[in-house]
Amino acid sequence: MPAKKSVRPFAVAKLNNKTISDEFCIDVSNRFAMLHHAADFADQWKIFQETIKDSAEQVIGRRRGSRNKRWISECSWKLIDERKAIKIARDQTNSDETWKINNAEYKKKD
Repeated sequence: MPAKKSVRPFAVAKLNNKTISDEFCIDVSNRFAMLHHAADFADQWKIFQETIKDSAEQVIGRRRGSRNKRWISECSWKLIDERKAIKIARDQTNSDETWKINNAEYKKKD
């Protein structure tokens, strides 16, 4: 039996933010219009599940990090991603001058 791929849970803590919560509600309500077109209960249930999952994926996304890294805030993850992008740009540059500029930015993000 093949190993089941681990899927990270949704970042439901983001729903505490009023803006994100409202956006999620609007997205879900807009998608529920499709439920009226389903023929039977099984189709309605399938559309309902897909609606909730798709809205959650688009609006709130998945949790980041392992169980031990959940203490890292979303703001910190954003900074980590910015620093990673600068490092990639620095490492892929061909010019010494651009490398030095990117390296200085990379060190600032530390």
